[in-house]
Amino acid sequence: MLSPLDCFQSHERESVGDRSAREERRWVSPPLQDDSYREKWANTHTSTTFEIDGVTWINDDYSLALSEAQKSGKPIFVDFTGYTCTNCRWIERNMYSQPEVIELLKKYVTVQLHTDRRDDVNRRNRQMQIDRLNSIDLPTFVLFTPEDSLIAVTVFTRDVEKFTTFLKAGLAD
Repeated sequence: MLSPLDCFQSHERESVGDRSAREERRWVSPPLQDDSYREKWANTHTSTTFEIDGVTWINDDYSLALSEAQKSGKPIFVDFTGYTCTNCRWIERNMYSQPEVIELLKKYVTVQLHTDRRDDVNRRNRQMQIDRLNSIDLPTFVLFTPEDSLIAVTVFTRDVEKFTTFLKAGLAD
């Protein structure tokens, strides 16, 4: 695993005018764990549902997710996310691509609720997050029963074991 310092590269800077040459360190984005995530998640916001790695996601429609959960008896996994949220993209790229996470998500009705735009849908999602969780943190992950009762809440983590433990909490009988 890369440390943050591994993401800097040294560059020699040429002398300019009365400034002498000096070494500069520049940030270089770390390599993606799975570079195909961009293609997988591109334009997912344009449809009501989409499928990635065998997980069917509902886009910005909690009512539809609740209806599907009541029909199927599955609990609901809500991903409060944002279009401009870098930690949200990290989760999509690195957490949702983990085989154990994929298998656990398949046992849920999964929904992404975007909250960072000014349209009515995003405002409604943001207000739901505020009303039900008293939070606007992104990303926030919530588990609900098919009857719409809160099971558990967590926020961004890079720890796969912690995230899978959270997902398992919603599946316990």
